[in-house]
Amino acid sequence: MTWQNWASTASADPARRAWPRSTEEIGQAITAAAKDGLTVRALGSGHSFTPAAATSGVALDLSSWAGIVAADLDSGLVTVRSGTTIRELNATLDTLGLAMANLGDIDAQTVSGAISTGTHGTGSGLGGIATQVAGLELVLADGSVVSCTADENPDLFSAARVSIGALGVLSAAVHFEPPVALDRLLQFLQNAAAPCALFALGVTVALRPLKKMPWEIPPLAFVKLVLHPLMLFVLLSAFGPFDQVWIDTGLLMAALPPALNVFVFARQYDSWVEQASSAVMVGTLLSVVTLTAVMWMVKTGHVPALLFR
Repeated sequence: MTWQNWASTASADPARRAWPRSTEEIGQAITAAAKDGLTVRALGSGHSFTPAAATSGVALDLSSWAGIVAADLDSGLVTVRSGTTIRELNATLDTLGLAMANLGDIDAQTVSGAISTGTHGTGSGLGGIATQVAGLELVLADGSVVSCTADENPDLFSAARVSIGALGVLSAAVHFEPPVALDRLLQFLQNAAAPCALFALGVTVALRPLKKMPWEIPPLAFVKLVLHPLMLFVLLSAFGPFDQVWIDTGLLMAALPPALNVFVFARQYDSWVEQASSAVMVGTLLSVVTLTAVMWMVKTGHVPALLFR
């Protein structure tokens, strides 16, 4: 039976095929091929554009050696048989609440094929699928089975991860983690949530027509931007002494303009909406001067530690 790869760029006529269902059967097929003087190549999905799996000897079809052997949900360590396709693996991982950190655009590859041929990652932060491997089990040319990890047989482990099948037939123990790209996206959205919300509220307030200035706004703005910092400074001086950093921080917080939550509450209860909108806008504009002055005093050390001596 002629073998042909996925892209029809390579083909071969193996002397015979084997469909092993266990590590022992893989070993038996390899030793039998050696006795007959035949080479052995493992067949995956044939996704490689090269003749990596082409052989005139024995073709080991790993499609019957598939499935997840074990899964540790706490550590994310999943032991996968080498003939498992990425599509099958993804479906099973989904039921376990796990996912691969990185994938290519094809899911028909086998796990061992994707690892052994160095299926690429995405950018410098996401390595290829081989970088997710925590350990390997290889059936060597003499039929023996050897395990390797970064701590056990580390040289073999490093070479076998992208060996193109030259070192033996493998089944992989792969460490799957929540997708890095998704984590970064969620972190980005988390960090951007508050600024985006404030921006949206600010635009809402800014676009509201200011038909006339409510009479309450100027005195309220004066109280908030001038009297509030002064009152806080008097209280801190009266009940102090306090470290200068706390005095400076308190003054800066007190000098901030009316917060947008004033407008949010007004809209929520449909009361004093026009005044709240005006207070936020006018207070923000006036604070360009008042808050800048307070920041200058803090920066240059013109804020005394104690008002009463």
